[in-house]
Order: sequence, then C-alpha cells, then structure tokens
Amino acid sequence: RHIIPLFLLALVAFCIATVHIMALVHFWYWSYPLLDVPMHFSGGLFIGGFTLFLVTSLKDYGQFLRKPVQTAFAAALIIGLGWEVFETLTGISTGGPVWYYWYDSTKDVIMDSLGGMTAGLVFPKLLRIGSESRRAY
Repeated sequence: RHIIPLFLLALVAFCIATVHIMALVHFWYWSYPLLDVPMHFSGGLFIGGFTLFLVTSLKDYGQFLRKPVQTAFAAALIIGLGWEVFETLTGISTGGPVWYYWYDSTKDVIMDSLGGMTAGLVFPKLLRIGSESRRAY
C-alpha cells in the first residue's frame, strides 16, 4: 500500500537533486532568481510527504494523522526555517541588501510551507490513511 507514495517521494527527491545539480553547474540560480520558488515548494512537498510516510510506520500514529495537513505543514516549516538558518550561518544567503535577505527568506519559508500543506492534502489519499484515522477517532 506504500509503494506508490514511496515511488512519488523518490521521484520528487530525484527531480529536486537533478535540477539542483544542473542549477549549480549552469548558474541557473543566479540567471533565474525565481528558480528557488519551485525548488522550495518541491522541498516542502518532499519533507511533508516523507514525514507522513514516516509517521505511518509508528505504532500509534493516529495523533499525527488526524490532522495530516498540520503535521506536514509543521514538518516543512521547521525544516524550512532550519534551512534558512543554515544558509545564514554558512554565508550562502549573504551578499545582498538586508531587505532582500528578509524578502528571500520569507518567500522561501512560505514556499516550503505551501509544499508541506500540499503534501498534507495529497499523501493521506495515497497512503489511504484519511478515512482510517477519522473512523478510529
């Protein structure tokens, strides 16, 4: 029952990795400044979906899956914020005006969160957990 969601997660991860490597090699992040929008959305989609996939393997996962959108959103938000902190600490996001840093970081976290929310809407149907969690509680 988990083959399709796992395949889709692997496909999303593969696409993220492929585009990211190509973007670094060909300087697409600098040539196309909005490329990070779909990258962050895809990252949030992966994190949210992977989180839901992981919690289904827990013995008592009902508490997380009663609200899959919130669970996936929270996971994507936490990882997204952590990524922005990582970029700041490593100097990846420096070099521009301060207002642009805040604009870019806010946009990135919003896109991470939207991807997570999308995962929370889509993956319960793929994992067939939405109706089970509603019946159980």
